[in-house]
Amino acid sequence: PGSFKCACNTWYNGNGVHCNLSTGAPRWISTPSTLTITYSPAGVHVTPNGHILVADFSGGIKQILRSGGDGSKTVKSVTNHSCVVDVAMEENGNILFTSCDNSLWRLESSSQPIKLHTFLAPRGIAVSPTRDIIVVDDLAGKVFRCPSNISIDGNCSIVASGLEGPNGVDLAPNGDIIVAETNKGRISRISASDHNVSTVISGADGLGFPRDIAVTPNGHIVIGQTSGSIKLCAMDHSRPGTCARFATIADSASFGIGNSSISSVALAPNGDIIMTGGIANTVYTFPLASWDDVLQGPVST
Repeated sequence: PGSFKCACNTWYNGNGVHCNLSTGAPRWISTPSTLTITYSPAGVHVTPNGHILVADFSGGIKQILRSGGDGSKTVKSVTNHSCVVDVAMEENGNILFTSCDNSLWRLESSSQPIKLHTFLAPRGIAVSPTRDIIVVDDLAGKVFRCPSNISIDGNCSIVASGLEGPNGVDLAPNGDIIVAETNKGRISRISASDHNVSTVISGADGLGFPRDIAVTPNGHIVIGQTSGSIKLCAMDHSRPGTCARFATIADSASFGIGNSSISSVALAPNGDIIMTGGIANTVYTFPLASWDDVLQGPVST
C-alpha cells in the first residue's frame, strides 16, 4: 500500500514487504517455492544454464534440470558417492565435490569420481576465473587453492589460515575470496593480490552464524545463516570491502518452513536465490523480484 512506511535498515519486515534500498519505497516479495525435496541437502550450485546441483549429505549428488519458465523440472542422480558436503562445476562441465571422507573429488562425464586431495574437513568449494579450485577446511581453519590440473594429493597451497570454522566460500568480481566463518560469526575477504585477510561484517554488525554465501555479479554478498535467515551485505563500492546496507532478506519461519537452518545458498543466472534448508530437507528458489533493486547496481551511502 502507498501509505506503508518502513525503514531501510529493517528491509524485510516478515510480512511480505521490503524497502527499495534506493528510494525506501515498499515492495511486496514473493514466497519462495519448493523445487524438490531430497533426504538431506547440503551444498548447492547453479550451472550456467540454470540447472541445479545439490550435494546430498545422505549420499550422492542430485541434478535438478529446469525446463524454461513454466516451472517444470526433472530430478536425476549424478553420483551415489556417500555423504557429499558441497558441489561446484568447472568450466568444462566436470563436477567437483567435497565429502565426509575429508576429500576433494572430480567427476568427469560418465567416469567414476577421482579423488584429488585429502584435507582435515573440507567444506565449501568454488572455482576461480583462472580455473583454480578454492577449498575451505573447517577443522584446519584454512583456505586452500588447488590448480585445475591438480595431481592426486599434490600441489594445493594455503591461501589463508587462522580462520574459525570456515564453511562457505565464493569469489568476488575482482578475484578476492569471500569466506563465511561460521564459528567466528564473520564474513572475511582474502585479497587476491597479497592474501591479506580482512573483516567484511561480523557479529558486532548484527551478523549471526553464517553457513554459506553467494556473491552477486556486482559484488554484493548473500548470506545464509544457521538461524534460518538470509542476510544481504550490499557493498559500498566507494569504500571497498564495506557494507553500505546490511539487512535481512527473509527468514525460514516467515516463508513456512519453520526454524530450519540454511545449509547453502547460490545464485541462478537470472538472479534468483537458490537455497537448501537442512532441517526441512528441501531445495527452494527465492525469486529475483523479491530483491532485484539490490542486484541491479552498486549501492553507496
